[in-house]
Amino acid sequence: MSIINLLPEDYLAERAKRRATMLFLTLFGLVMIGVTATTFISEGSERTTRTLAANVSAQYDEAAKQIDQMKALQQKHRKLTAKAEDTALLIERVPRSYLLAMVNNSCPEDLTLWKVQIVTEQENLKKATQPKKIGKRLTKKPPKKAKKNKKDKKSEDVKPPRPKIWTKVTVAGWARDFEDVSRLMEKIRANPTISSVDINYTRDVVRQEKNVCSFSFWARTKPDVDVLDVTESGWKIPADGKGGQDNENW
Repeated sequence: MSIINLLPEDYLAERAKRRATMLFLTLFGLVMIGVTATTFISEGSERTTRTLAANVSAQYDEAAKQIDQMKALQQKHRKLTAKAEDTALLIERVPRSYLLAMVNNSCPEDLTLWKVQIVTEQENLKKATQPKKIGKRLTKKPPKKAKKNKKDKKSEDVKPPRPKIWTKVTVAGWARDFEDVSRLMEKIRANPTISSVDINYTRDVVRQEKNVCSFSFWARTKPDVDVLDVTESGWKIPADGKGGQDNENW
C-alpha cells in the first residue's frame, strides 16, 4: 500500500530548512555555552594560580631577606671573632713579671746578671706551609684555569691556621763556675711553662781581678701556655736563690 503525500514540495523543503536551522542554532548555543563555561573556569584557575604565584614569590622574598640577614650576622660574627683572637694574641699568657721572678729566684748565690731580655715570638706560617722545590721544568706549560667547585668554596670558608706564640728569655751574666750556670738552667728548665733551654756561650773571663764564668743562654716557653694553669696545678717558683744582684766581692 503506497502513501501519497499531498503537501507541496516547496513546503516540505522549507520545513526541512527550518529544522536544520533550529538544529544548527541549538548546537551553536551548546558550543557557546561550553566555551563560555570553559572561559570562566580557566579565568578562575588563572586567578588562583596568580594568587599562589604571588604568595610563593612573597615567601621567597622573605626567605631571601632572612638569608641575607643570616649572612650579615655570620660576617659580623667572623669579624668579632677575628678581633677577639687578635686581642687574645696581644695578651701575654705568661707575664714578664712571672718570668723575671722565675729567673731571679732560680739564680744561685754569688751569681750576677747583666742582661735579661724577654721577647715574644710567633710561628712563621708562610715558611712552614711553603712546599719544597725539587726541580725546575725545562718547559713551562701555561696554567690552566681551575674551575671552582663545591670543594673550593668549602676551602674558602676554612679559617687560616692560627700561628703559635711563645716567649723567649735571654739571660746573660757572670758566675763563679759553669756548675752555677748549670744549676740555674736546670731550675728554669723545671718550670712547667718552659719548653726548652739552650746555652749560647760560656767563657772564662777576668772580672775585678778574679776568674769568673761569663755565660749566656736562652729559654723558650711552651706555645700558647697559660700561667694560670701552672699556678692552679700547685707549682710554685723556687725561692731559694739569692742571685740576680751585683756582687761587689768579684
